Amino acid sequence: MKFAILMLCLTIVHSSFLSNDIAKMKYYRSLIDHLHRENYAKGVLIISNVDYNCFDEMTYWHETSRKMSNRGIATDIVNFKVLKQNLPFYTNQIRHILFVIIIQNMDEVNLFAEINFNSNWSESPWVILFSGNNNQDVCEFCREPHRNVFNLKFNSDIVVVCCNSTDINEWWSATGDYTQVRKLAQWIDEKRGVEWLPKKSLYERRTSLEGRPLRIGIVKRSTDIWIDQGDFNGYLGKVLKALSQLMNFTISTVISEHSYGTWDPELSEWTGALGRLQRNEVDMVVSSFIMTADRFRVADFTIPTVYENSRLYFKKPGVTTVQWNAYFKAFSTDVWLVIIALILIVPLLLTIIQSTERLCFFPLVFEHYLSVWGIYCQQGLPELPEKTPLRIVYTSAFLSALIITMAYSASLTSFLAVSLSPLPFKTMDEFAKLGTYELIAIIDSADYVWLKLFCRSTVENKWKN
Repeated sequence: MKFAILMLCLTIVHSSFLSNDIAKMKYYRSLIDHLHRENYAKGVLIISNVDYNCFDEMTYWHETSRKMSNRGIATDIVNFKVLKQNLPFYTNQIRHILFVIIIQNMDEVNLFAEINFNSNWSESPWVILFSGNNNQDVCEFCREPHRNVFNLKFNSDIVVVCCNSTDINEWWSATGDYTQVRKLAQWIDEKRGVEWLPKKSLYERRTSLEGRPLRIGIVKRSTDIWIDQGDFNGYLGKVLKALSQLMNFTISTVISEHSYGTWDPELSEWTGALGRLQRNEVDMVVSSFIMTADRFRVADFTIPTVYENSRLYFKKPGVTTVQWNAYFKAFSTDVWLVIIALILIVPLLLTIIQSTERLCFFPLVFEHYLSVWGIYCQQGLPELPEKTPLRIVYTSAFLSALIITMAYSASLTSFLAVSLSPLPFKTMDEFAKLGTYELIAIIDSADYVWLKLFCRSTVENKWKN
């Protein structure tokens, strides 16, 4: 009897534990599902050192993975060791995936901090779930994170759930020294799920850099920003000063570079201002940069502020030539076709009208062709035919010839009166193949790199052909 009562109590307690865990797993699934949709992630990677002896927890996460996979969401589960080995693959080869990190103790906090410190994947969306079922240290760390152990940045997209708390927070770091926490949402119940606070974008929620000193890089001789008597000038200089007030940061250092920067294949690094930014020698470069695919891989750009086209200027040639093809440009192709049709049809019409009087058809056609050709060349007829139908046709031909001649003379005069300078080239291919012009461009600018690569590829193709 006592044994039966004991078994009943254990069953009730165990059932209660499973019910709480099931509610927690539904909570996690709802949160992961929402963030996956919100971030338009292409997949979900669950990272956990779950003890495989803990059958219940392992089952829940595999069940979560299976359900998400059934809905077409690519999902995988790895431990921290596998993550450390394959992190370049997850961050470089698979773009924009949602990382779900499950942390149960402080050892895993330190392990994840080590992985994140030596990696550059803070721009990916994270979900950190501190379970800490029997570990109060990790729960205290989650509620009050000390320093910036996860190497968070201002734009880090991190959502954190602390142990059994229903609050959903976001973590980031404006200065890099400590972690900032803000409540983002709250779990209500299984039916209503997660209730999010008033929706704002990431940069609407984070507008202050907490007085952080920034190192600024500029390009010398730039027409958009320059320093005069210790103050920034130019329209980008005004923008920089307005941003420093709005975002609450200070300018500690200004580094000037002679060029915008380009990729050096021999040194395998970027030069100029972009090289400073890639090597983390400056925090921001303020100049008018043209956004290219290569630059976009190493730098974040603002939205375009100016839309311009690249232009190529060269000296106007001094020699002028007459447009001899203007004799044919006086009329369009359709008009020329109508004139030719009249010259061909009118003699045939005259021949048909007069063929009843003479039996020799071909000599008559030839005679009428000469007469019509003479009319359109402003030549008269030896005598006007006596038959009225022939007179009507000839008179119509004279009038059409007169109108065509007047229009042709006016159009031809306008074309011949304008002398044009001959262009040495009309396309970039012709410019590159010509090879007689010396081109001036701002060194290491986007136009400079594009022209250099274009001319090189054109010459190589020329030699190949």
